[in-house]
Amino acid sequence: MSKKELDICRSEPALIPMAPESPSSDAIPPSTRVRTQEPENAKSMLVEIDGQIDTYRDKLYDLTVKRNALLPITQLPPEILSHIFRICTDMADLDAWEQGEGSSVAELSYIISGCSSHRHEHSRMALNLSHVCHTWRAIARNDALLWTHLPTYSEELCKRMLVRSKRAPLVVRSFVDRDIAALRLALSDVSRIKLLHLSRGSSPNVPRNLFDFLMTPAPILEKLLLFNTAPYTGPAAAMETMPTNIFGGVVPRLSELVIFEGPQLSWTSPLLRSPVLTKLQVGGMINWRSAPLEELLKLLDSMPQLEILSLSHSIPLHVPLPGRFVKMPRLRKISLSDSHDRCLSLLECLSLSPTTAVDIRSSLANVPSIRTNLVSTFQQTKQFFKGVKAVAFDIPTQRVFSKIQLRCWTTDIPDGDVWDPTNCSSLKIQFNFAWPRGAELDPVVIALDACSIVSFTDIDTIAIGVHESAPAELCRNLFHRFIDARTVCLSGTTLNTMLNTILNAPAPDPDCEGPPQRVAFPNVRTLILDTARIRSADLERLKTYFAARSELTLLKLKMCMIRRSLVKKLEELVPEVVWDGRRVDRQSLLHPSFGILDGDVSMDEDGDNTVMLPAHASALGRYDDEP
Repeated sequence: MSKKELDICRSEPALIPMAPESPSSDAIPPSTRVRTQEPENAKSMLVEIDGQIDTYRDKLYDLTVKRNALLPITQLPPEILSHIFRICTDMADLDAWEQGEGSSVAELSYIISGCSSHRHEHSRMALNLSHVCHTWRAIARNDALLWTHLPTYSEELCKRMLVRSKRAPLVVRSFVDRDIAALRLALSDVSRIKLLHLSRGSSPNVPRNLFDFLMTPAPILEKLLLFNTAPYTGPAAAMETMPTNIFGGVVPRLSELVIFEGPQLSWTSPLLRSPVLTKLQVGGMINWRSAPLEELLKLLDSMPQLEILSLSHSIPLHVPLPGRFVKMPRLRKISLSDSHDRCLSLLECLSLSPTTAVDIRSSLANVPSIRTNLVSTFQQTKQFFKGVKAVAFDIPTQRVFSKIQLRCWTTDIPDGDVWDPTNCSSLKIQFNFAWPRGAELDPVVIALDACSIVSFTDIDTIAIGVHESAPAELCRNLFHRFIDARTVCLSGTTLNTMLNTILNAPAPDPDCEGPPQRVAFPNVRTLILDTARIRSADLERLKTYFAARSELTLLKLKMCMIRRSLVKKLEELVPEVVWDGRRVDRQSLLHPSFGILDGDVSMDEDGDNTVMLPAHASALGRYDDEP
C-alpha cells in the first residue's frame, strides 16, 4: 500500500463517522464496491475519493472555526487578550538575570553561561501566539510590547521585530559570535535599548569592534550585563580597557551594572557615575586590585543609593587611612570573593546595616594565623547574625584544601530543607573559607569558633555535612550547640558521624558530679537525610536513636543510597517516612555539598519513583520562523 493510500485509510474514520449498520449504497460510489478494476478506472476512483476527502476536510475546518468562535476566550476584548499575551511571553522568557538576583558575580556568570543563543523564549512565545488564529495574529502583531526582545540569532527575524516593536523600549540578549550581523542590527538604535546583555558564549574571541556599536547615547538603558566580552582571552584581556566615551557618556537611567571578565573598567567610567545605580557587580578587574583601596572607597562613597554590591577578584589590598569609613545605609546584599585579607580590609571600612546580607568567599595562605583571621571575621560580622533561625555547616572532604561553608537564614525554610537550591535566594549569611590542608586546622574547630562567637540561639533548623574523619569529640560538641533544633538535616556521611559520636559514647557515670551528658538533638521532630548511605548495619543503630526521641514524626530521605526493603523497615520506626526514590554515586557521598543537580541523580534499582526532570518546551508547539 502506498503512503498516500495509507494516509487515506487512517483519515477516513475521523472524516466519515461509522454507523452500527453497513453504510448505504448512496454514501459510497458504486465503483468502490468492486475490488478489481481496470487501471484507468482505479485512477478515476482515486481522484473522486481525494475530492471527497477535501470536501470533508473543508467541512471539518468550518465546524472547528464555528466551535472556536463560541469559546469563552473569544469574548474577551482585544486589550485583555493582549495583556494575557504579555504575561505568557514574560513567563516563557528565560530571564537569567532574575534567576541570579542577589547572586555573586561569579555565580551569575555560571547561571547565564547555561543559556543558549537560541533560547529566546520571549520572542518564540510571541511568534507561537501569533500563529493560533487570524484574530490572535492581528492582536499580537499590533501589540508592540510583544516584539521588544530581539532574536539576535536571525537577522531577518530581528529586522521584522524591530518594525513590529515600533518605538517601544528594547531588550537585547546576545551570545556574541563571529557572525554579528543580527547583533549589529539590534544595536543600530541604542537609544531604544532598555536592557543589554552581551556574553562571549562559546566563541573563543569577540569582534574587536564590538564596542564601536555602543558609542551613541543610551538615555533609557537600565541594565547592562557584559560577560567575557574582552577581545582577547588570557593575559591579553587584562590589557583591554573599556572606552571612556562608551554610550557617549550618557546613561542617566542605568541602575544595574554587571561586568565579569571583560575589558578593564576605569574609575572615571561614565557607567560608574549613573545617579540611580543600585546594583554593581564587578569581577576580574585587574587594574582595581593594583590600585589603592582609597579609590574604591571614593567610588562607593559616591553611591549612597547602592543596594547590591558584588566584587570578585577586584578588591584593592592597600590599607586605607585610619578611621576611614563609608556609610552604605541602603545596601541589602554585599558579596566579596577574593583573598581573605582583601575581603576583610574592605569590610572593615564599610558601615553597613545589621539587616545587610553578607556573602564572603575567600582563601587563606598557609600561615599560623589562619584561625586567628577567621575568628576575627566572625567577630567583625557578628552583628549580621541577629535573628538567624536556620544554620547550615558544610565541611567536605578535600585532598588539597580544607574548606568550610556556613549559611544562615533569618526566614522560615519551607519543610526545613535548607539543601534545596531554591532557598539560596533568601540567604542572610554565606561564608566560604578555604586554606591549605597542611595547616593542620580542622574545619570543625572553625565551626565551633563560629558558634562560640555568634552564640546561636533559638535555632529552629540545623543542617550539618561533616566528613567521616572528623574527631568524634569535636563533632559531639558541634551537635550539642543546637539542642533546641526541631528540624535537623544531615548530609553525606554526617549520619554515620553522628551515630558514631553519640551511640558509641561512654555511658554516663552516676558518681560523676558534673552535668549529665547531653544527647544530640533531643527535640528533633523532622529529620532529613540528604545524599547519605544507609545500610542494613545502620538500621539497628537508627532504632536506638529513634527510640529515645518520641517527638520525631517525620523522616525525609533525599537522594540516599538505600534499598526499598530498608525504607519499609524505617516506616515501622517513624510515623511518616518520605523517600524520593533517588540516589547519588559514591563520589558525591565522599564530597557532600549543597544543591546536587538532577544530572547527578539515578534511580535506585528497586525503586519505582519517577525522577521528574525540568522541561523547556513551548506550550503552543514548535518554533516557526515565519512571524
